[in-house]
Amino acid sequence: MKNNFAFNNKNELVNINNVDKKQKENYFCINCGDKMIARKGKIKAHHFSHKIKACSYESYLHKLAKLKFYLSYSKCLVNNDSFHLEYFIDQKCTSCLDNFNINCDFKNTSRLFDLTKTFNQIDIEKGVNGFIADILLSSTKTNEKILVEFAVKHFCSAEKKMSGLRIIEIPIENENNLDFLEYKSLTQQNINFQLINFKNKSITKNIFKPHECKNHHFLFRIDENGKAYSYSAQMRVILSDLYSHKYSYFEIIKDVDSYDEPEYFIDLVKKASHKGIKVMNCHACKFLKPNRSRLVDSAWFCTKHKAGILNSNYACEKLWRIDKPVANNGYK
Repeated sequence: MKNNFAFNNKNELVNINNVDKKQKENYFCINCGDKMIARKGKIKAHHFSHKIKACSYESYLHKLAKLKFYLSYSKCLVNNDSFHLEYFIDQKCTSCLDNFNINCDFKNTSRLFDLTKTFNQIDIEKGVNGFIADILLSSTKTNEKILVEFAVKHFCSAEKKMSGLRIIEIPIENENNLDFLEYKSLTQQNINFQLINFKNKSITKNIFKPHECKNHHFLFRIDENGKAYSYSAQMRVILSDLYSHKYSYFEIIKDVDSYDEPEYFIDLVKKASHKGIKVMNCHACKFLKPNRSRLVDSAWFCTKHKAGILNSNYACEKLWRIDKPVANNGYK
């Protein structure tokens, strides 16, 4: 691994790409302080190398991560720029609760929080509650603190994790892992990090308007002729259907995607029948039985007419309704 950063005579952090070989200047290792040579040849990748002996690359990388984060965040504070942290919340939408007795869970919804709006102070290797933080973000208004820890080889100790202190732990394998600082944001897309001792946030409210909702649900409906149908679709599609057609009965079941399985449909036909709804469907008739004969190519058999049932909506004009109501299997 090659060092791409070093200190110049002014103790400024310099990238090898910004070094002009024509200008004679001394460079020093940001880890051990020894002199370094700017290697900018035509064959090997440009880098800084130790003049006498090399030091630990892991220690260099850890020091570099702290320095670059400090410089980037400090610049945001001076220029009143944002430095975002991605966090996740659980949302529960109640827009359909009153009309359809449905609420929807939206797990791990991403949000961005501007750290600089709250944490207006930054320190390197600052002590807090008996621990030393790689980076300590503090608020002079609320006394809140966040530890930023860079894990090159060693992750946070169990004691530090159990301290209750809020920690952002960022694994670093090479200099490229620090590119997230160019975007001034800690997101899972930019860098894999872990939030420790942060409270889980949740929101319960009317988040989405029902006619805009893309969540899938299961619609069971009976038309004016008593024919029963069902399908799974986005809530906005289901509502458009209900607004444009007149059904004698309908029921929306939350989050049922496997609508091709007949159990949902059959139980709902029986439930509607025992509610007194006009249902012209064989599944509401006591003479319908599962077909156990290999002579008839259908899943259901009518013991009254001795015939297989290919379409349960082709029911007789008079149904012999099931006497015992079907149990509610909890689909609603």
